[in-house]
Amino acid sequence: MVKKILSFEAKKSMVSVASWADDEAELKRQPSSPMHTIRMRIGTAPYKEEIDCGDGRCVVAAIKRYAHTLSDPNSNPQDKITALKYLIHFVGDVHQPLHAIKFIGHQRVIFNGKETNLHHVWDQDIIASRDLTYGKLAKYIRQQRRSSVQAGDPEVWATESRDIGNTIYAEIPPASPSSPAINLPADYADRNWPVIEERLYQAGIRLAMILNDISDRERNSKW
Repeated sequence: MVKKILSFEAKKSMVSVASWADDEAELKRQPSSPMHTIRMRIGTAPYKEEIDCGDGRCVVAAIKRYAHTLSDPNSNPQDKITALKYLIHFVGDVHQPLHAIKFIGHQRVIFNGKETNLHHVWDQDIIASRDLTYGKLAKYIRQQRRSSVQAGDPEVWATESRDIGNTIYAEIPPASPSSPAINLPADYADRNWPVIEERLYQAGIRLAMILNDISDRERNSKW
């Protein structure tokens, strides 16, 4: 199913479209594109759509919307490939802790001697510190023994990320982008790598669950 949809744009793998939703040229062509985040409140308050996703543009709503588009037999090919590209990207985004909390990490920090922001550290820098190609990283994650992953719903995934975000901000309090840069401890990447590794694994399994479910429904509808 995925290969068929990708063939509409002569693409061959999910990897080839995974970062499409971050492409600046694409974003300019789609000014009303959905948010890549959900700004959930710090603390333990349960998810409430009217508070956490009031305008319907948050990443949780986007995942639901594009999963529906992908499963709708009346969706045209262009809508389907757009939905697939967003779905691949957004399931990853919602598992990144700083994509699911009110303060998304714009404060300046110093990581491994370089100034950046906390969001970038959690988006890329901790992963890059492992010095693995993405292919080797994927293979490594697949080989680790883990407990089973519950499918759940995007709201659950976002809440998991928000709760991790609480822990991140307990160590590095939220600050404005203009605040002085904070030096992250030398062991910051090593201490937080297991969290990122787990979230990458969960995101991959859950994306597979969504796509398998849509494929099964499509197959069953043809009998």
